[in-house]
Amino acid sequence: MTPELLSAWGAGQVLHPLKGGARSRVWRVRVGREDFAARNAGLNEPGARWQVQTQEMARRAGLHPPRLHPCADGRLSVGGWFLETWLDGVSGNAGDVAALAPSIRRFHRLTRGWRRRPDRSGAAGAYIPSNLLVATRKMFSACLRTAVHGDIHAGNVLRCADGRLALIDWDEARTDSPAVDEIAFSTPGAPRDLAHAAAETAACWSEEPARARAMARKVRHLVRTGLIPPAHLALRTPRTLP
Repeated sequence: MTPELLSAWGAGQVLHPLKGGARSRVWRVRVGREDFAARNAGLNEPGARWQVQTQEMARRAGLHPPRLHPCADGRLSVGGWFLETWLDGVSGNAGDVAALAPSIRRFHRLTRGWRRRPDRSGAAGAYIPSNLLVATRKMFSACLRTAVHGDIHAGNVLRCADGRLALIDWDEARTDSPAVDEIAFSTPGAPRDLAHAAAETAACWSEEPARARAMARKVRHLVRTGLIPPAHLALRTPRTLP
């Protein structure tokens, strides 16, 4: 984030970078007297509009995601960057993740048949390939398509000062099987590990190819243990993987 880019939202300051993975860049910024999280996840304007609508359903479900802040001209995204309201709080823990389960399931019910997220630049791997998701769907018996957060873990849960639990980092949100989110609430073991590895393989496909290969190897290993029948998963790594 640069001052020139930030000027699209008004006069402000770029304060300092925040912790973030290779798939997004996050900075704390100030516009006027208000602080925001500036994020770059390759989000284009149609994707930003989809995210606003999806997060509104998340609020109705009790998930309290941060709001996207529009530019002076009404746009939500400039050069892949967007601003989210700043939430004060501390990182969640495993218990906080478990406490989100009822709200996540309410969110899934509210978004049954949700329209697919428009493609984002640089995010072709954000949608889990069907051959990798087959096992996840079978394990959790969830074949409906809904909106999903796609990356639920303690690092993406914020315990706010008022006690609310906010689910942040919606970069991997999309329409998919609810099983993608149910991974976070499942019993630890081989099925959960397989589902997580499959999801990470897809999410890292374009931006973190080394991790994608490692996760694909983990998928194969878990299947070859015999705990997950090979017939449940097509074990092919597309040749387009970098």
